[in-house]
Amino acid sequence: MKKNKPIEVSINEIVKDISGTEQTVYEVLIGKKIIGEVSEIIGNKFQVNGLDDFKLTSKSLDDAIEELLKHWNLNN
Repeated sequence: MKKNKPIEVSINEIVKDISGTEQTVYEVLIGKKIIGEVSEIIGNKFQVNGLDDFKLTSKSLDDAIEELLKHWNLNN
């Protein structure tokens, strides 16, 4: 039986220039590897962009990050 080992998850808040407007983007990292980004879109919804073309819209930042981590866990 495989032991569960703890992993380090970090979230970096950065500001990017997207289509001429500054937008806050959250980079989600596991260890030192970026697994995706979460950005706020119109109407308090969040767009998830994984590195493997995984895309999703979520109602909250917490849900968006959780879905990105679930996707990464299932595919790695």
